[in-house]
Amino acid sequence: DAQLAELIETGPTQEELDRIKRVLRAERVFAQDSVNSLARRYGAALSMGFSLDDIREWPEVVESVTIDDIKAAAAAHIDLNASVSGILRREGES
Repeated sequence: DAQLAELIETGPTQEELDRIKRVLRAERVFAQDSVNSLARRYGAALSMGFSLDDIREWPEVVESVTIDDIKAAAAAHIDLNASVSGILRREGES
């Protein structure tokens, strides 16, 4: 809950945002090396209702995301009152 509250309040750092954008860029490049990966990416997106234009524009959309966008999305969609916590215990522990 504390981590989610921090995300809502401050968002990621610029370094974290830059890192995830680099990772997504790299994944996109590597996916183009494999016909299977490319087909899987398009098939998954189309099956979820995205258009071909949505798929083609996705890299620009990702690059345009800001820390404020993430904070706004987190505030709008994360409800700390609706969270569930659990404790994992070894068999036999009470």
